[in-house]
Amino acid sequence: MVTRKSQCVKPLSNVEYGGLIGVIVACLASLTAVLIALVVVACRALRKRYCDVQGRQTLRKIFATHLDVYALCLLLECAVEAVGGILSIRWLGVDVAVQCSRICVIQGALKAFGMSGVQMYTLAIAVHTFLVIVAQWKPRKGFRLPIAVVFSGLLYRAMFFAIVALASKQHDTPPGPSIFEPTPLWCTISDEYRWFRVTMVYVWVGANTVISNVLYLVLFLYIRGNLVIDPNCIWRMRLRRAPPPTVRLDNECSMSCLSLKMLA
Repeated sequence: MVTRKSQCVKPLSNVEYGGLIGVIVACLASLTAVLIALVVVACRALRKRYCDVQGRQTLRKIFATHLDVYALCLLLECAVEAVGGILSIRWLGVDVAVQCSRICVIQGALKAFGMSGVQMYTLAIAVHTFLVIVAQWKPRKGFRLPIAVVFSGLLYRAMFFAIVALASKQHDTPPGPSIFEPTPLWCTISDEYRWFRVTMVYVWVGANTVISNVLYLVLFLYIRGNLVIDPNCIWRMRLRRAPPPTVRLDNECSMSCLSLKMLA
């Protein structure tokens, strides 16, 4: 019979100990890469904060496009997930075991929050790129849409965290099952709250994997010229042999140039 104590303490074998060290190193590398990217972006933004336009100093916006907002949020979510993984250093201590504790709760929350956020903003970038290039959608100059996307993502995750926190307090038998419990290498959402794990993480992992792959496949065929899509109705499409590179679209640029529109 599996006891509550056995669920809350997961001793690490020698192999798992080595694997945990590898996880921590990978998370440190990920966090370092994100911080370097953020520092580079910040330095360039400060350096080009004022740009010279016809001899006059003009204030330049830090965020020029919707994609800038999504990319920044993606980097921040990667940093959150990496910090959650780095907390596994705690399990390399004297006990050499992953245990239920405050650190376990913090780690589980950070990893769940960061992982779902990474999937959300990766999906947002894929959808944005597809609409701009294939549907020839021109985003408005304002930032209401990306702000709404970011706010919706935060609200979605905050809502589920609040629901599962309330559910854990309403168990008849104290202390009740823990929301986060140890796995062999870190803390994650426990089996008692698998519905929370599915809606918080797995739904977005699956949606991002399927939708992004489909959109980028269609995008590849469209840019290559094998797929003709009606911009007024993107569901109307037909396959054809790739046209020669000299073919122009709207007398502006070749189809290969459309990939640059993802930065719009």
